[in-house]
Amino acid sequence: MFHSNSKITKKLARKMFHIYLVLFAFILIVSLAFLLPYFYISSKQKASALAGLLQNNYSDLQSNMEDKLYMLTCLNNLSVLLQNYKREPSVYNTAKINIYLNNFKASNDKTLFLMVEDADGNLFSSLNYSLSGISDFIRENSYYQSLFSQTSFYYSPVYSGYFKNEVSNTNYSFTFLSKRYTINSMPYLVTICYNTENYIKSSASVTENSIDGFTVLNKNRQCVYTNGSFPESSCNDSLTDKMISAKGIIKEPEGYYFYSKVIATNSLVVCYASNLTLLHSFITLFLAIISLCIAQPVLYYLFLIPTNGKYLAPLKQLSDEMKRFSIGQTPPDKITTDDEIEDLSSVFHHMILEINIQAQDISVQEHEKAVTYYKLLTTQLDPHFIYNTMNIINILARQQRTEDIIEVNTALTRILRERLNTQSTTFETVEEEIKTLRQYGIIMDYRYKNNVNLYYEIDPGINNKKIPKNILQPLVENSFYHGLTRDDGLIRGNITVMIYPIDSRIVMEISDDGKGIAPEQLKNLRENKFDINRSNKENSHIGMKNIYNRLSYLYHDNFEMEVQSSPGFGTTVILTLPVVED
Repeated sequence: MFHSNSKITKKLARKMFHIYLVLFAFILIVSLAFLLPYFYISSKQKASALAGLLQNNYSDLQSNMEDKLYMLTCLNNLSVLLQNYKREPSVYNTAKINIYLNNFKASNDKTLFLMVEDADGNLFSSLNYSLSGISDFIRENSYYQSLFSQTSFYYSPVYSGYFKNEVSNTNYSFTFLSKRYTINSMPYLVTICYNTENYIKSSASVTENSIDGFTVLNKNRQCVYTNGSFPESSCNDSLTDKMISAKGIIKEPEGYYFYSKVIATNSLVVCYASNLTLLHSFITLFLAIISLCIAQPVLYYLFLIPTNGKYLAPLKQLSDEMKRFSIGQTPPDKITTDDEIEDLSSVFHHMILEINIQAQDISVQEHEKAVTYYKLLTTQLDPHFIYNTMNIINILARQQRTEDIIEVNTALTRILRERLNTQSTTFETVEEEIKTLRQYGIIMDYRYKNNVNLYYEIDPGINNKKIPKNILQPLVENSFYHGLTRDDGLIRGNITVMIYPIDSRIVMEISDDGKGIAPEQLKNLRENKFDINRSNKENSHIGMKNIYNRLSYLYHDNFEMEVQSSPGFGTTVILTLPVVED
């Protein structure tokens, strides 16, 4: 028992000991009276279902083998080859049958070997030199030898380690199906040897921790395959004679046998689960419950009881106030205890006041910084664009093309006015943005001598809808310099600007028919959030990363920006934005 000078603490310790003693007894009774039967029944149901699943797996294995033999024998090719051999039993006709069997085997990776034998003992087989001894192995089987005179088919056990894969240096696990067929009015034994590695692995995975083991018996009650710790001597005639129905459970002193029959072949799948295995889940849960029941009072007596008393309540009150506190809330009242807890409460009270003041200052500063940053992004211009435009004006001046100078200068003035005027509004109508974009197109026509065609497909119904200001021109500029620029430096091609509504959103597509983007570069573009110049500072431009940052500021996560491209087939940038209400 815990030792303390506090009488209340000692009283509380004794009280908690009695409570946990009663609780432990209650949990023990409930576990044995209710949980034990529940888990026992559930485990039996799970094992029974598992027997059905294993039966399905084995039935599928048999069906696959039968299907392959049926396909082999029903096709006219084998019949013709065998008829030719009967007419002329030459080495050439034998080789043709062997090659046909080998080609048929190669069409399925699970088929290891195919063999055909007639009543005279003439043997034809697929050409598999790594399994060169398998034909003798099969023909020595007594069940196989009886197929001409007695039964019509035979499923062999699963064999391991008889034949070796010379390429991977591993042993095969295989089974074979031999079946008597009448071809050209003559009896033949056709055999397929099947790789059972997948069957063994799947059987091992589904039976893990659920049963002790299982066995498969063919119609002759010969053990085909055994997995796990299945009792070798238990599946005798006295036990299998009880398995008369298609599916059932047999109770034995050591545990339960769950069986399920493959009706088509009279095969039998038997699962065995000992009583200990059936109770494994219950024992694990029961031990966990007991551990928790023991751990709680131990921890309580060692750590919690000593902190009870008059010092615990005010400290817990202060802790709760700290947990509930969030920035901006009014500070709670100070706790009065005439000790260090009161000092701590005073410090916490003062700290809340200081945090609220600092948080308010930081919020104002961050907002001002964000607004300034957005304006910088909006007004960002490529200096080469201005330089090149002025150069165009100089060239036109030398050629005395006054009207063209006026047109280019007017277009540049309108672009600069719209780009630099961010004080009045953040958004602009689609119609006004297109007007500004057309001015940009005028300048680019002069610069590149109309080698680039700029097309517009604008839904008239959204001309008055608002979109972020100065958002289209950087993307079109990006198409000029990164989409349509050929390896020889010439810029030529077509750019299409499409704007249309979908539900309550506006979709903008800027497409070019240029060189496109390589898959690896496109992947980096998306992963780096459109910062395509992160590792290429010399080729920096103000295109997609600028747009992405501005949209993130305006819409947070309520927008989509996607790039679709294939090398040689151009690039399309798609923006999907919510409609901005007036």
